[in-house]
Amino acid sequence: MKHLYACLALIGLATGARAQTIYRPLLRPGVVYQFSESGTAGDTTHTVRLNYAGPMTWPDSLGRFNGRAVRVRTRPSTCTYLTHVIRPDGLFGATVTIGFNRHEYLLRAANGRTLLLKTQAPLNQQWTATAAGLTASTTARGVGTVLGVTDSITTITFSDGQTLRLSKQFGFVEGPALGSYLNGQRPRRLTLTALSVAGRWTGQPAVGPAAMYDFQPGDVFLRYSKQEGTQTGSLCSESWTRDSVLTRTLSGSGDTVRYTIWRRTLKRNYGSPSAPNGFCQNTPGTTLSPGYLYSQVATANDGSRLAQLTHTLAGTTSIYQSLTLAGVRTAAYNGRKVQTTLMRQVCQPSADSTLLGEILDNGGSASYAAGLGELRTDVGGIYYNNVTTLLGYRKVNLPTGSGTETWGSLRTFANILKAADVRPAASTAIFPNPFAAELTVRFEAQRAQAVTVLLRNSLGQVVHRQTRPVGAGPQQLALAVPTLAAGLYTVQLTVDGRSQVLKAIKQQ
Repeated sequence: MKHLYACLALIGLATGARAQTIYRPLLRPGVVYQFSESGTAGDTTHTVRLNYAGPMTWPDSLGRFNGRAVRVRTRPSTCTYLTHVIRPDGLFGATVTIGFNRHEYLLRAANGRTLLLKTQAPLNQQWTATAAGLTASTTARGVGTVLGVTDSITTITFSDGQTLRLSKQFGFVEGPALGSYLNGQRPRRLTLTALSVAGRWTGQPAVGPAAMYDFQPGDVFLRYSKQEGTQTGSLCSESWTRDSVLTRTLSGSGDTVRYTIWRRTLKRNYGSPSAPNGFCQNTPGTTLSPGYLYSQVATANDGSRLAQLTHTLAGTTSIYQSLTLAGVRTAAYNGRKVQTTLMRQVCQPSADSTLLGEILDNGGSASYAAGLGELRTDVGGIYYNNVTTLLGYRKVNLPTGSGTETWGSLRTFANILKAADVRPAASTAIFPNPFAAELTVRFEAQRAQAVTVLLRNSLGQVVHRQTRPVGAGPQQLALAVPTLAAGLYTVQLTVDGRSQVLKAIKQQ
């Protein structure tokens, strides 16, 4: 019997030893984490991932966190118009060295400062966390619920009063953004809201394709698009698209949703087919398309929309990259969370950062909101700029008291047509620009009338006036101005009772 007691005691000691050496990760490598930043007016969502910088060997495996985008005041630079700087330090620093038995984490910033975490230190045994004198100790071990899953949790308390909670299954659950101890970042308090392993989400993602394209049958969206000439600012076309969600079908694995959408578009063109490049080469007229069925697929691991990590670039192989910013809740769209992706030019890295600037001849941006899809897309080129915005929506089958939610304007096509018919059909274009001895104005008149063109200098003084009767349809008016001084001028055309103003440059 005493041997039996001895064996039981040994088993108990072994079990206790195993309980004390449960591996608690900081972040699971390769997993996408979404954290909500506490105490921010916009309820900011950050996305973080830890990747191994080399082979996984123990001890001293090296991991790298995604960096941090800092918005700077737009200014001319060697990077065209500089808008953002990518710092190597993310919310958790730049790198982490995972020590012996994976129980110690040494976080390091780009400036060389470090922070030491001991996830298996005995209770209340203090250790030095940073060279600046911050200390830490494990103050509790227990069981709790994380993302709906029961799990063991370790609590670490820092000498400044901040607490860090680590889960056996998920890692970082709640605590300070540890990089703030290393590089002077603004202190942030982060709470784990969701994570994704190979496109499969646990928890409720606040941003990303699975959240943005969360539609229900009966949802209705109205979007407005316009195309403008880049050189002249002339309105070349505008259209209204109304989408009504009919069906929602989940795939067998549950990570893909297919929607059947009834779509109809009203489009109005301006300009002239014979106009030069950049001067609205359209056939004027208004068309209302027949409705048709449109299929849209949303996949959790879709790489074409919002797959880029927050505060990092999509890749490193191209001079142009997509930069995805943190998701922020705003007062618009009934408080739904919004995330924005920008197309930026990647310049040569500086000493410790990567510079990002606007692209001179083309570029773009896109904003999305949870449950609404695209809010705004802006694509610019050499000749044209295209912008699409969400005008209004109605969502149904929501887990709220009324079950519905509306925002903005959901006008009918009949109302839109009425509004479009009373606006001038003319889309003014001027060429050449810059001009020398003569400037030509192209436009379209809805009816026979007298039109007036005023040319003003930079002081607002009228330096040329011309009035001419025209008929209905496309028109062209030449202004002979060989004696004007070089400089910036404005062309004001009054037609159909309304005025349009464009800028022109006179060269020597």
